[in-house]
Amino acid sequence: MSIDARLAAWGPRVTALAAFVLFAVLAPPGPAWLDAGELGTAGVGLGVPHASGYPLWCVLAKVASLLPLGELAWRIHLLSALTGALAVLWTARLVIAAGRDDAASAWGGVAAGALLAVALLFLRQATVTEVYAPSVALLALAALGVERVGAGAGPRWGLGLAMVCGLGLAIHLSFAWIGPVVAALMVVRLRRGARFPLLAPAMTVLVACGAYAYLPARAAGAPAIDVGHPRTLGAMIAHVAGDAARTGFTDRMLPGGAALRDAASRHATDVADSLGPLGVIAALAGLAALWRRRRTWWTAATVTTVAALDAIYAVWINPSGLPDWQCGTPLVWAGAVAAGAGVAALTRMAGRFAWIGGAPVVAMCVLPAAALSLPAIAPASRGDAPRGWSEAALAQAPAGALVVPSSDSLAFGLIYLTLVEGARPDLAIVPAPWLDDARYTRGELTRAGAADLATAPALRAALAGTARAILIEPGAGVDVPGRDVVAAAPLTPLAPPGRPPGIRGSPGPARWPCCTAPTPRIARRAWSWPGP
Repeated sequence: MSIDARLAAWGPRVTALAAFVLFAVLAPPGPAWLDAGELGTAGVGLGVPHASGYPLWCVLAKVASLLPLGELAWRIHLLSALTGALAVLWTARLVIAAGRDDAASAWGGVAAGALLAVALLFLRQATVTEVYAPSVALLALAALGVERVGAGAGPRWGLGLAMVCGLGLAIHLSFAWIGPVVAALMVVRLRRGARFPLLAPAMTVLVACGAYAYLPARAAGAPAIDVGHPRTLGAMIAHVAGDAARTGFTDRMLPGGAALRDAASRHATDVADSLGPLGVIAALAGLAALWRRRRTWWTAATVTTVAALDAIYAVWINPSGLPDWQCGTPLVWAGAVAAGAGVAALTRMAGRFAWIGGAPVVAMCVLPAAALSLPAIAPASRGDAPRGWSEAALAQAPAGALVVPSSDSLAFGLIYLTLVEGARPDLAIVPAPWLDDARYTRGELTRAGAADLATAPALRAALAGTARAILIEPGAGVDVPGRDVVAAAPLTPLAPPGRPPGIRGSPGPARWPCCTAPTPRIARRAWSWPGP
């Protein structure tokens, strides 16, 4: 085997292995901020999380939770680490497959995989319990399938690509950004005489629908967490389509004017930080190189389409995830692929010395991105602030209290601790946006022994008359007549006049390094927080 062949074969593998080690080391030791608590609860208990339900992810998370190592939350973080490493592997192989089977292409693949591994937006998602790393892994595998089928591969690759598309849609609907390219490819192959494109749509629909059948099946079993209650076909379609999410975030969607410009500027900054300055330059050069060669047009079309659709979605359709680095992983993946093609084109200029000259080019492209991302992500591996923050809230609540948090970080952290780890089963945890979900609220109150409230026709009306302690998160928007607000953090007790014994306030907010709803930018200062 020649040096070029060995580099092409082992470069992606070594890069993916190094990426997995990096992701595992940087994974938080326990629960993480934002949606990680809800998703972890749904995974461990095979429940139904928020739209679009992520059925395949829930099954994979359940399998990960059974691994006999480490803390339960960390095991599910490892699912993101493993799938993130697969994304690195398949991204590197895509760049090599689209190249010229030389050392330059091999170094381009290594650069693409390594740049993706250290990219800020992707690194965050590959180290915590989330759905984005598995989605990008399947996106990379589908792009590799597009390249192979576009180059003339037969039914095995064609139907395999259709199956991967169905699986990708069952992880996260942003996988659909590759859909126009796959559809165009199938039409072209059909017109050239292939017959497998006739079966491909049915294969994709069958796999996706089979996966989404998980939602009504599990909702009918009344799991611990059942968002949207998709027990019927209509309810399942509404949940997958995100009807409730669109209603709750109407004011943040489809922004215009200054809000749109601000979202675009924020997202452009995050993407540029993820790829690094030289990575952006390499990506622009690589995209031009991909479009220049007819053989790589399908890869160029995939990169361009995914990047454009993901940017539109993140900036205009649903920019609510921008402050928390929850948007942009498909775009960053596309940028890494293009940057790998750019590194390959530059390395090829070294001629017969490309097998050794590619290393410094890769380093110049990857190291600046790593220098930007690692300081922002690394503190998560050195502390357990999300757990401490939630446990501090639990410590405030007297027996039988109703807790109404408003931020995702605190709400889902409390749900994870109570439903998965069994902490404080006497408390009813009802996130403020879910108060009007009668089925969830009554189930949670009944579980916590608050049957008097669970049978009330309207929970909000019943709150004013109950003697139970009620604690809210600042900003929850829960107003109960006749109750006094007691200043405290992380939760604010709503006490009857006279503040009866048993309702405890924590030390004032000055004692806490993070006393508002944590976001990653804020949490960077709090991830190493030692606790109260």
